Amino acid sequence: MSKQALGAIIALSSTGELLLNVTSNIPLSVLRRFSREAGLSGVLFVGTPLKNAETTQLFAALDDAAAEACAKLLARRGADGRQAPKNHGAAKIPPEQSRARSTKKKRLPT
Repeated sequence: MSKQALGAIIALSSTGELLLNVTSNIPLSVLRRFSREAGLSGVLFVGTPLKNAETTQLFAALDDAAAEACAKLLARRGADGRQAPKNHGAAKIPPEQSRARSTKKKRLPT
C-alpha cells in the first residue's frame, strides 16, 4: 500500500450520501496496520460524508474543471492546425440549460 494508490476520490454510498476519501490524511503506518489487522489488501477507501452545501460546491467545482478541460482540448486542436470534427447530428443543448449557475440543488429527470 502506498500513498499514491488512493483509488477513488469520491464515492456514493448505498444510502445516497456522497463520501470524500480522506485516506491521504491518515498516516501510512496506520493504514498499513488497519489493512493488515482487517485482512484487507489493495486500495483502501476511508470516506467521510459531505454536507449538502459541500456537495453543491463540489459539483460546481467539477463542472468548472470539466469545462476548463474541454476548452483546453479544443484550443489544442486549433493550435496544431487540425480542425475540430464537424458536428453531425449531435444533440444541441438549449442556451438556458448550458452551464447554468445556481446554488439550488438540481433535480434529475425521473
